[in-house]
Amino acid sequence: MAFPFRASRRALSETFYRRPLPSHLPALSSKRGRALFAEALQAGGLKSYFKLAETYETQSEPAFCGITTLSMSLNALGVDPRRRWKGVWRWYTDSMVETHVPLAQFQREGMSFDEFAGVARWNGAEARPTRAERSTVSCFRDAIRRACCDDDGDG
Repeated sequence: MAFPFRASRRALSETFYRRPLPSHLPALSSKRGRALFAEALQAGGLKSYFKLAETYETQSEPAFCGITTLSMSLNALGVDPRRRWKGVWRWYTDSMVETHVPLAQFQREGMSFDEFAGVARWNGAEARPTRAERSTVSCFRDAIRRACCDDDGDG
């Protein structure tokens, strides 16, 4: 029995459902992914993970990876959007992030590194973008440690 709401094989061949990860990157839900997660947790390296997991949002548009990442980050950082989401709740979603250009532009084109930092500041976050060519691997690793590793026992 065919389901009327399902697309034809031809139509499906022109789309994709998920994308496989490169072979050197284990899925978080895989045995290896769970082991890496446990190792990072044991080492105190998941300080920011749980706040992000609590505010997880799937992007509503294919090109909204930057906007949705920003929405989750603003919520995880506790940045008040200063306007209602639904009912009495103030909360960011990818459609509520305030931008200096029409949101439809990011929907069509995505968002650059500089635009991401600018929109983060526009919404009240502190953003200090650093480009790879203006930094070192050591500085990058130090920034990751500061963001991800327990330093106060509360992460």
